[in-house]
Amino acid sequence: MLVGAEIPDRQTVVPLLLEGLLTLEISDLTQVNIYGRDRCDEIPDWHQKLNLTEHKKVYLSKKKSGKKLPKSFFNQLLKNVAETTENVGDVASVTGKIMLERVADAAEVAGSAANQAGQTVAGKAKELGEVVGDAANQAGKVVAGGAKNASAAAKGAAVQATKKVGSAIDWIGDNPISLDYSPPSALLKGGDSQVV
Repeated sequence: MLVGAEIPDRQTVVPLLLEGLLTLEISDLTQVNIYGRDRCDEIPDWHQKLNLTEHKKVYLSKKKSGKKLPKSFFNQLLKNVAETTENVGDVASVTGKIMLERVADAAEVAGSAANQAGQTVAGKAKELGEVVGDAANQAGKVVAGGAKNASAAAKGAAVQATKKVGSAIDWIGDNPISLDYSPPSALLKGGDSQVV
């Protein structure tokens, strides 16, 4: 959701966000919904749905062919976001808190499930850690550029990390793990209920 003192210009911000999402090369990200509204409104003034699959093909072919890709994308993106939004720091703070809550929830679930499905959860935790690390790295680079730019980058990093955490939580929710365990009868001593 892009919120500004005035309605964010769809023709300006959508291409910049698309390009930025493509440069992150997040393989699981296939679709994005972008909304824009005036800060005084509750309902978005516009909505743009982006199917990233086709855009990724074009981007990757340009990258593979050696064609120049924009160098100053993040600077332009941060400039436009800073000019069209207010209280980005508050949004990033709230998003960060939500992200931390989701990470804590995911960690609790992963810890409980680790006894039964350690390899699966470890794989997802590794992916999640890489995404959070990449997002933090991006946020750190932007902070060096200035406080105004850092707030916008933190928002973007928090949103990306929150989405990845949401994906991990969804995955864990879609793959329930049974904690019931009965030892095989071969481990029982002479038919009684004691484990050898």
